[in-house]
Amino acid sequence: MSATESKHVDAKAVERAAAKADVRVELSKKVRELKQEAEQIDGQIQELEVQAAREADEARVVELLAERSRLERRKEALPFLLRGTQARALRRQAATVFEEAADVKAELAAAEVDVESSTKRIPELQQQLDQAVKVLAEATGRRDQLAHQHRGLEMSASYAEADAKCIERGEPMKFEPSRFIG
Repeated sequence: MSATESKHVDAKAVERAAAKADVRVELSKKVRELKQEAEQIDGQIQELEVQAAREADEARVVELLAERSRLERRKEALPFLLRGTQARALRRQAATVFEEAADVKAELAAAEVDVESSTKRIPELQQQLDQAVKVLAEATGRRDQLAHQHRGLEMSASYAEADAKCIERGEPMKFEPSRFIG
């Protein structure tokens, strides 16, 4: 995935998260508004009942009770309004999640292609690994043999040099008396 694609995917994720948060905020706000309205309606109904009880004019009492009935119907409708609001909010949220799922599905398809191509390369890579292990074993054996030979030659050279100093001083050789040539 290129840097541009990554930024685009990140921007989409931020946009979706913001949309989900907006839906939650909007829903919370609407629930709060409907609860406040229900409380206000309760207060208004009580006021109308008190006014109707105090009113002497029968026509005015009928008007007040009609208004009371209208408010009661509105209060009875509030739960349905809330359910409708919740349903619409959930549908918007579902649409956002479906978009996200579609994007993830596209990424999943690309990942499956990557897995499949990587899986097909396993035998080839295993063969290369087996060859590399064989070459490494041969190279390690050769290195160990040369290191052993090198240590032996350096030791022999050191002994020969020490024996040469002994001979110069007129002493017998100390390290390898059988080495003397001629």
